[in-house]
Amino acid sequence: MKKIDTEQLAGAAQKSFTLARDGRLSAVQQGNMLTQGMRLRASLISALSAEFADGVKQVDEANQQLTDLNQGLLDSATAITNIADTIKQAASAATLLEKLLKKAVSVL
Repeated sequence: MKKIDTEQLAGAAQKSFTLARDGRLSAVQQGNMLTQGMRLRASLISALSAEFADGVKQVDEANQQLTDLNQGLLDSATAITNIADTIKQAASAATLLEKLLKKAVSVL
């Protein structure tokens, strides 16, 4: 008997909920992540007791999609953090340049 990988499914739901609370996403994006997290959580409850015949290839496909989804969610969270870090770096550079250019103007 085959089973859906509920650990991967739970992880995907949790990562979706985490992104739904990430203030760096737009309100629409947060709402979409919340909706998908709720759908995944609902599937998790059903998947805990579901078993499939060994010949059902869709279980393998679903488990691979869950693995890919978890990696995608992790990559997205990392990308959001990288973008936020890049914005901070840009702000720091702009502040430094503004201070430096004020000094150049005061010399003239």
